[in-house]
Amino acid sequence: MNLRAFHAGMAMIDLIYHAVVQNDPHPGLFDALSESLSSIREPALTERSSLSLLFATLDETGHRPELSADVRSGEELAAANAYGFSARLGGLVADDVGVRVDREGGEIWRVRATTVDLLRQLGESRIIGSADSDTIKRATRLLALYYREVFRIEPLILKHMSEDGGRA
Repeated sequence: MNLRAFHAGMAMIDLIYHAVVQNDPHPGLFDALSESLSSIREPALTERSSLSLLFATLDETGHRPELSADVRSGEELAAANAYGFSARLGGLVADDVGVRVDREGGEIWRVRATTVDLLRQLGESRIIGSADSDTIKRATRLLALYYREVFRIEPLILKHMSEDGGRA
């Protein structure tokens, strides 16, 4: 095992630690953690494992992001090159052109369609597939920012990505 894998493993455990409470079983989350920790032995799988566990943590704790409908209007989202994401509201919004504050007081982040497609794929099958490294990093940063909003703590996943050259 190498130091990068060790840091990734500690960041994964930190995700779970802040997301669950004692005597609140989440067997699906335990399985996702076990699988993610096993896969970080392969350096090429560390980013994929981090993203997969981050999505599973949010999903299994009842905070799955809404990726199909506009969280403000409830209407189905039309296909677009980019969407807005409101961590405060828990999902995608339409018609946003960049980071800004929405009327509910939370930031709206611009998200590429490729990132949304990857997150939707994760939501359907928990499989990342053939996504490229940049898309995986963007999806991880987005979910980490959402995690921060939900659990009120900066996830170590962001620090771990920064050390590996990722930008939050």
